[in-house]
Amino acid sequence: MALRPTLVALLLVSMALAGCTEQEPARTPGPTPTATEERFAVLGDSISRGFAAIPTGGNLPQEHLDRSWATGTFPESLSSRLIAQGNLTREGVYNDARSGARANDLLQQATQASVQRATHVAILMGANDLCRGGSVEAATPAPEFEQHVRAALTKLNTSLPKARLFVASIPNVTALREAFADDNRARSAWESTGTCRGILRADLSAEEVAAANRLMAAYNGALEAACREVGNCVYDGGALHRANLTRDFVSEKDFFHPSAAGQRAIAELAWPLTGWARPT
Repeated sequence: MALRPTLVALLLVSMALAGCTEQEPARTPGPTPTATEERFAVLGDSISRGFAAIPTGGNLPQEHLDRSWATGTFPESLSSRLIAQGNLTREGVYNDARSGARANDLLQQATQASVQRATHVAILMGANDLCRGGSVEAATPAPEFEQHVRAALTKLNTSLPKARLFVASIPNVTALREAFADDNRARSAWESTGTCRGILRADLSAEEVAAANRLMAAYNGALEAACREVGNCVYDGGALHRANLTRDFVSEKDFFHPSAAGQRAIAELAWPLTGWARPT
């Protein structure tokens, strides 16, 4: 697989077009799992909902939960790998992510996963906080972001003390500008939808790019610190932020979210980092 380091953001940016997609119906928790049963939940935003993974017809991209890196039905997804290990069934897989979600929504999602009595929880959150508003100054401040992340992880650790948690780093959003610098279709799509204007608008200054990079570093530091403070939590060490993923994995529907191939690439990168694979 050919890889290019500047293009990770194309896969991982998860700012959602809130209100543009149908929400998955709420699911009531099933029976209490036995000692040999597992449940898996993912928390996050549109990327974990498989948003725009398939270039379907119509003007607006749609969610495709079966293509999600976490809960998708393809063999490389985290849920499929857990199912293949024998103690998880598809009925025990929950996608608690929501398109448009930011860090202040994470506690509610963690509460939902607690009610579902998840034994494994994956989290990918942060790009919407970075993309909030039309400037870097409008983004969620790093201390506020950290507060929300800590609250969610504390909730999971308290309610699900034996659950195994995986926290992914946030995308390198500023790489989008470099990756699509010569792509008029992408620029037009971003401009027409107002996608992440604080980072992707045409007149962004070098100082603003530097400020965005500092804020992403602060977000990832907050994710790492919060994960370190709770039990059974693994942070990816910034791997997703640094990942070398190619432009081929970007959805041509919005030039922003990962395609089905991109979702698969994220899953393949994340799985060995979770520590959930059983020794062979």
